Amino acid sequence: MLSAPGLSFFVKTFGCIWCCDALKLHDYTSHNGWDSLATVPATLRIDVGPGGGLGIWDLFTYLVPHQERREPGTLRSLSSDFVDFSGFRKADSFKTICQLASAVPNFFAAEVPVQRFNEKENDEVRIRFNLTLEDFPALYLFQDALGEGLRYTDAVQTPNMIRWLRSKGILMPSITSIDELDALVERFLRDADPRHVEQARETAKKYSTDPKAPIYAKTMEKILEKGAGYPQDEVVRVMKILQGKVHPQKRKDLGEKLKVLKVFARLEACDVYECPAGYEKRFGAAGIIGIDRDTCCKPPCQSTEGDEHDAQGHHCDYYDERTVQECGDWDTMGFRANRMCCACGGGVTRMPQDD
Repeated sequence: MLSAPGLSFFVKTFGCIWCCDALKLHDYTSHNGWDSLATVPATLRIDVGPGGGLGIWDLFTYLVPHQERREPGTLRSLSSDFVDFSGFRKADSFKTICQLASAVPNFFAAEVPVQRFNEKENDEVRIRFNLTLEDFPALYLFQDALGEGLRYTDAVQTPNMIRWLRSKGILMPSITSIDELDALVERFLRDADPRHVEQARETAKKYSTDPKAPIYAKTMEKILEKGAGYPQDEVVRVMKILQGKVHPQKRKDLGEKLKVLKVFARLEACDVYECPAGYEKRFGAAGIIGIDRDTCCKPPCQSTEGDEHDAQGHHCDYYDERTVQECGDWDTMGFRANRMCCACGGGVTRMPQDD
């Protein structure tokens, strides 16, 4: 079992062909994007006391390779290259959990790849937990009180996993709104009493890593100041801003605000809309107000240059709002994929200008 008192781990085991490292821990705050097929080298940020490193053991037998003692707060890299056969949608859901987990104190997401051929690395993991290849991905929560770990058995979807982890005391940020604060909103809309504002502030302290948490109390204050129509008016104002040229960080902040405003305004957002066959949900759908295909979905990717892959093996579909920066800077020719591939995925497509 994992030997790290006071820490919690959410671990995914899955079948793979090329595997390396018995345990792979993720802190993706330092990475710009994801590969839809293979994970990138991971880094784990560990704050430890003076004079020592934190020994994190893998699930079964030995210390993670490449463990090094370093100064407190530094980054340690555990590299691995493998292809995840757990299904792209399921893999993407776990990747989102990894990204969100980076903001939760003393909680880490990890992966244990189980090699299907050759040396069958980590197959003892599958045997010990009585798993078959059809069971993958298998997800377990490890905490001091859980001993051998608790298996997650619900649908491998990000909202479901977040809800389950919260029920086990892990204060995960949400990708939409925050259920506990949403309930306060309903009470506030029925009775706009200032006491609900204070309750929202107190509840938000539990979700200090979630940027949406403080927005609830601020929105309540605005409604008390400007009237019941404030949420709807603010949604219109924010949506208008987002239609223009907005800095990426500002766009992200406004998207978080919309996720909360939609609760007050009782509006539907794209996270509840089902895209038709061939279309994909736009990134950050919970912050997009609308219930129609053009607003909520990206059309099928149509590359004009054939089955295009970049040097890292990424297909055009890899490039979207999350990985836009990886298309590179076209005016300096420092790019990874060609122009049409990035255009297909929504990337930067500015071509070099003639002198």
